Amino acid sequence: MSNKNYKLKTRRSVQNQRHKGFTLLELLFVMITAAVLVALAAPNFIALTKNNRITSITNELVAGINIARQVAVSRGAYSVICRSDNAATAAPTCAPSGGDWSDGYIVYIKDPDQIYGVTIGDNAYDESNDDDLIYQFDGSAPADMVVTTLGGADDFIKFSSTGLRADTASTAAIQICDDRAGDLGRTVSVTQTGRIASEVLTCPVP
Repeated sequence: MSNKNYKLKTRRSVQNQRHKGFTLLELLFVMITAAVLVALAAPNFIALTKNNRITSITNELVAGINIARQVAVSRGAYSVICRSDNAATAAPTCAPSGGDWSDGYIVYIKDPDQIYGVTIGDNAYDESNDDDLIYQFDGSAPADMVVTTLGGADDFIKFSSTGLRADTASTAAIQICDDRAGDLGRTVSVTQTGRIASEVLTCPVP
């Protein structure tokens, strides 16, 4: 092969390599397509995230109430689950009346000598009275979420050693909603017999 032909083939090979890849127009097309797909998927992703958040908070609340009921039966004592503004601290307390469970709750066994009251003041957790702390849940729900009792009552739920409610004759109901209206929320209810249920709730317009 002559030196001239060798140089010609080498030059063509280099040119062919330079032509491989994307043009600017192709890159712009890919970027625009990706942007459109992201824009279409974003609302669905946000809705999915919010739905999962409501489900998670609902499941945590149901678990906490179940723990309160089960420990009352297993230990043959009165147990209480109450909402708390400082559930994650070393010395948590039951929050005063208001019905907002967004900040968390605690489960504890009442001292047998302190079981007869039916108000949160009489049933508030008090370590000095030999109350036994069982479970702490620091809710810290996002600002756009509402975890509150229907009607503003039910700051605490108490169970007897039989697993029945020991605080009131009515059904306790706690609602979980966010900043969206419609059938997107949940209601966690506890009947007088101790039955715990989670149902779909139609949330009001924020």
